[in-house]
Amino acid sequence: MLTMSKSLEKSTRKTLALLEKMATDANLKDEVTLQEIIEQAEISDQQKALIIANNSQKLAETLSLDQLITSVSISTPDEDDDEQEEQQPEQSEENIRSFG
Repeated sequence: MLTMSKSLEKSTRKTLALLEKMATDANLKDEVTLQEIIEQAEISDQQKALIIANNSQKLAETLSLDQLITSVSISTPDEDDDEQEEQQPEQSEENIRSFG
C-alpha cells in the first residue's frame, strides 16, 4: 500500500476542506468573498489558481487522491437468500377454482 507524505496529506485535506466550505457556506456566494477565502487558504498557489479557474481535472491531479483511496470490501447477502424470502406459493388456476 502506498503511503502519502504527511505534508501532502495535510495539503490535500486543507484543499478538500476549502472546497467543502465553498460548496456549503452561503456567505461565499459573493465573488469578492470567495476570492478572499481562496487567497487566505493555506494551500499551494497552483491549487488556488486551479480553483479560481474552475479546473477540477488539474486540481484533482495535484491532490493525489489516488493515494488516499483504499479498497473496501462490502459484504452483501446472497441473491438467493432474497429470492427465497420473496417467493410465495404460486396460486394456479386449479387452486383458485377449487376454492371458488
